[in-house]
Amino acid sequence: MAQLRVIEKALAEDCTALIQSALDDVAESGGGEVVLSPGRYLTSAPLQIRSGTVLRGVMGAEILPQAPNNASLQVMGDNISLRDLTITGVATHRLSNDPAHAVTVYDSSYVLIERVRVSNSAGAGMLLRNSRYFKIASCTAERTFADGFHVTSGCEYGELTGNFAIETGDDCYAMVAYEKDRALVQHITVANNMGRGGKARGVAVLGGHYISITGNMFSDLDGSGLYFCQEHSYNTYAPRFITATGNVIKNVCQRIRNAGIYIKGNEGTKSLKDGSEVTNAAEYIVLTGNLLDGSGAGGIYISENVSNVGGTGNIIRNTQNAPVKMEAPQPGLQVEVG
Repeated sequence: MAQLRVIEKALAEDCTALIQSALDDVAESGGGEVVLSPGRYLTSAPLQIRSGTVLRGVMGAEILPQAPNNASLQVMGDNISLRDLTITGVATHRLSNDPAHAVTVYDSSYVLIERVRVSNSAGAGMLLRNSRYFKIASCTAERTFADGFHVTSGCEYGELTGNFAIETGDDCYAMVAYEKDRALVQHITVANNMGRGGKARGVAVLGGHYISITGNMFSDLDGSGLYFCQEHSYNTYAPRFITATGNVIKNVCQRIRNAGIYIKGNEGTKSLKDGSEVTNAAEYIVLTGNLLDGSGAGGIYISENVSNVGGTGNIIRNTQNAPVKMEAPQPGLQVEVG
């Protein structure tokens, strides 16, 4: 029988042990729910959520990590949900260790995160590694020192929908496959999200394959709205099999002068865990019905080592540099310049 544990507000006390004990009891009993009543909960170490557990807050439940390098809710298992929580950190600068991210998901399957708001994290708002069958919905990442939402290390079959990334320290939404992991990020949907005021890109796909990017809105970014690239500097794989449809991009490339929609491939190949190789070229990308209005650089840029880019109904206007620049011409791509 599923357990239910309700935790009441503890004033001016470290609640780490109290909450962790409830989470462990529920997981060890075969699953159930831990509910945080309205109130503020101080924590001094990461909280670990294991298989079969739901961690849910009642309206007004706020987790307050007291150290920026130990701020994370760590999802480690299968059939886990996080709901209706606020996590407010105390970060003043960027940190790269995993516990610095507000929410981390490791080696997990069937994970649902919804209506979770994170702010002031030293790392990303939410970081997912080597996980599958996940959905992040109606969440907010605000004033992070790294990406808002970062999906990496072989993640696959996931959805990010209806989220907000506001004033992020890096990309709003990133799908990144590093060569050191020898695994791609695959089959991810990024739909109906918003990104505003970030210090880098709206959606960055570096080593993502079979990525659908639909109906998102990005504005006031330091970098590109859409950025599909194989980056030698970070040793990533190349983007392939991507559709970007019906996205609205406004006032981007304010500091990083790439292009509003930037597509770049490189030469050579990289190997995967199974011994197969994938090309460093960016390939099979469809741009359809996207609106780019305002870029401090160019509109669409396509480098060499890019092939099979197509699509219609894209509108580019109010760019500082050329609306469209193609080092590798793509005859199947139709762009209207405003």
